[in-house]
Amino acid sequence: MRSVIILVGLLVILSITADEAESGDATTESGFTGPITFRAEQTISGNIVRCTSFSMHTIRGNTIHECRNIRVDTGTHEMKFPNGVTCRERWIDRVPSIHNTHIGVHTDTKDFCREVLQLPQQESSCHSFWVEAWYKCTTTREERIQWLKGDWQAGIYYDSGFLKHLRCVIPVSTL
Repeated sequence: MRSVIILVGLLVILSITADEAESGDATTESGFTGPITFRAEQTISGNIVRCTSFSMHTIRGNTIHECRNIRVDTGTHEMKFPNGVTCRERWIDRVPSIHNTHIGVHTDTKDFCREVLQLPQQESSCHSFWVEAWYKCTTTREERIQWLKGDWQAGIYYDSGFLKHLRCVIPVSTL
């Protein structure tokens, strides 16, 4: 199966084959080779990160790496990232991170994106790299897994909200 490019206005969606997803590389018909992106399952620092669906697409010069229904399998049970910001079900770019000091750090989503995409450390502090999150709330508080200082933390944070979808957004010029 070949990669397929769909042009819709300024939106370019890159579909990748199972082999490309496994290798972490995706190539468009024009020869562009993208970086590692989210996959259905991938191991990050010993835990399995799962996405119900995932995509890599370009909008207005920004490459968006998206994971839908993100969750983390610790080997004993599946967990979600904490909410940390809002219960609104919409994309928001105001997310907790070590660099965003006016929001309490529940998990460093920006550093997590850096880890998933295997970007160099200086890239994650670049102002052009940002993260968008879709949060959801439930009626019960549950244990959440956190990504802090480049590693997993579990059993210390409980929240009724959780991170449902995650986008790592990088300008094409920085690839």
